[in-house]
Amino acid sequence: MFDCVSRVVVDGQTIFYRAYTVSPGVINVGYLHCGSALNRQKSLSMNTQPQFRKPTNAEQALLQRLLEVDFPGRDQLAPMIQNVFVRTIDEVEGLELQSQVSGMASVVKRIPVEAEAKDEDGVTIHVLLHVIGGRPVELEIFKDDSSRVKHMPSPAAFELTVLPPAPKQGWPHVTHGN
Repeated sequence: MFDCVSRVVVDGQTIFYRAYTVSPGVINVGYLHCGSALNRQKSLSMNTQPQFRKPTNAEQALLQRLLEVDFPGRDQLAPMIQNVFVRTIDEVEGLELQSQVSGMASVVKRIPVEAEAKDEDGVTIHVLLHVIGGRPVELEIFKDDSSRVKHMPSPAAFELTVLPPAPKQGWPHVTHGN
């Protein structure tokens, strides 16, 4: 029997699932959990830090890298991220963020910017900045294969992505001809 636990990110939400075969050619998929690492913290036992702290130089540099691309709310987020406390919230060094600056950023998506780079094993590392209620709340870090990051690349190695918001009328329905 083949058994695999993996994850997929849909609209900023991480969905964990288990795929397994019970007979040749039949694959069953079971949903495990949905949410960012911050949401998973409530239901899973993780290696977390109880106290907030100043970010390391590497953590601050990665946060600053995310601000190098233009997106709605970036200029309002910049001072919040410049003066932030963090704590590790999961096994792959995701961070809960607690800004020391008041205000709200007018972002149009929960994840206004994301980044990716290759780990030394060739697997892609994803970094997602989560903003809720106009406040930066989480830096989610994960790999495509759910393994631990072996060596975090330099912030400059990360390619930045800003996805457009969903259309107000939703995505058009695509039909396929017969």
